[in-house]
Parts: sequence; structure tokens; C-alpha cells
Amino acid sequence: MRSTLRVVSLFGGFALLGALLYGAFGDRVLRRAVFAGAFLLSGAPRFVVAALTDGTLPLAVTMAIGGLDAGVLNPILTTVVHEHVPEELRSRVSGVTTAGCEPAMPLGGLDAGLPADRAGLTAALLTLGGVYLLTRLSSLVFPSWRAMDVSGAGPGRPSGATRKRTPHPSAS
Repeated sequence: MRSTLRVVSLFGGFALLGALLYGAFGDRVLRRAVFAGAFLLSGAPRFVVAALTDGTLPLAVTMAIGGLDAGVLNPILTTVVHEHVPEELRSRVSGVTTAGCEPAMPLGGLDAGLPADRAGLTAALLTLGGVYLLTRLSSLVFPSWRAMDVSGAGPGRPSGATRKRTPHPSAS
């Protein structure tokens, strides 16, 4: 039990470090690339390492790296919400997002119990890691994710600054 708490604490501590590093240097990188990479590295590798290795050290290293990557996710999501959602709707959008996500989180643990019970822990971890990987690849495939980088924030611009769009010349 203690080793589990230590490994989870490593994840949380490195997630805090990742958020601080993103706060310091995040304006110099493309959000979608960092977001996609961080989601890929913070999720699926944990499942694979937990399924295929014995001992705490490999999982501890994986959790630390995953935490560092996971730390950038919420700052990116919050920035995108602040840039794309009108100010008068932000509290509602944030409230609905939280109301949808928070109750769903415990369901993931409950949903993982059935495959682990039926197929065994290793098979369940590998299957769930594969599903996680496939769902996270969507940020690289679907065009709607490109809007993360269209906001006007980027190198040399504060995250709150938005790019003024010029109208397209009409064909006459």
C-alpha cells in the first residue's frame, strides 16, 4: 500500500512541476503538439509498464514522466477555454465541464474492475492502455483539434491576446 501511495505521489508532484514549467515556457510551443504528446506519454505507458514489469522502480519512473506530461494538460485546456468561449459564458461552460467530468472519474475505476476480473489484470491493463492510446490519437487526426493553435496565442504573444481576423476578400 505504501509503495502505491508513493508512486501516485510521484505522479502528482511531477504534474505540479509540469504545470509550473508550462507556465514558464508554454508560450514558446505549439499547444496541440504539446497537448497530444503529453496525453500520449502520460497515459498509455503507465498501463503497459504496470502490466509488463515487476517491481516499483519502473512504474515509479513511468509515473514521474507521466506526471510531468500530465501537468501541462489543464493549463492548456483552461487557456483554450478562455480564448474560445465568450466571457459571459465561461462560468457556465466551466461548470458544465466540471459537472460532466468529476462524476465520471470514479466510473473509470469501476469499469476497469470487470475486465480485470474476467480477463486478468495484465490483459485488462494492456487493453485499457490500448483504448487510451487510440482515443488520444484523435487529437492528431481530427481537424477540430487544430483550433488549439489558431487562437492567436503563441510565441511572443500573451495567452490572452487574440489575433484580429481580417475578412477574406470577396470575389467579384
